[in-house]
Amino acid sequence: MSSAPRRGDTAAAGTISPIDERWNVSDGAPAAAAFHATATTACGQNPYLAGNLAELGGWDPAKAVPLTTGSGSYPVWSAGLQLPAGTPIAYEYLLKNPDGTVIWESGDNRTATTPPTGTFTADDTWR
Repeated sequence: MSSAPRRGDTAAAGTISPIDERWNVSDGAPAAAAFHATATTACGQNPYLAGNLAELGGWDPAKAVPLTTGSGSYPVWSAGLQLPAGTPIAYEYLLKNPDGTVIWESGDNRTATTPPTGTFTADDTWR
């Protein structure tokens, strides 16, 4: 198999016609996503969301999405963001301790596919 880039048919000598090769993508409109994780934390611990997409930090704890809670919603922590529509995602929750250490939840990555339109909602429990 050749590693050369694909090219379109030449329209005229010395020119190349563009090819729009898109696979398994939406029309570009993002899907709203709401993540809710039930997690009991120690003082100073903060839960984050990390995953395979850039919007989820690309598995980098330093770029993970912080989750927030309030006195009326604890121990449920939440984050809202925009994700590419109709896209498979893999994600996990992690805790950041006050000393900077990170604790990933146990088990396999969580997986889902964002809807082509509308809102994706995840209601998870820390494991």
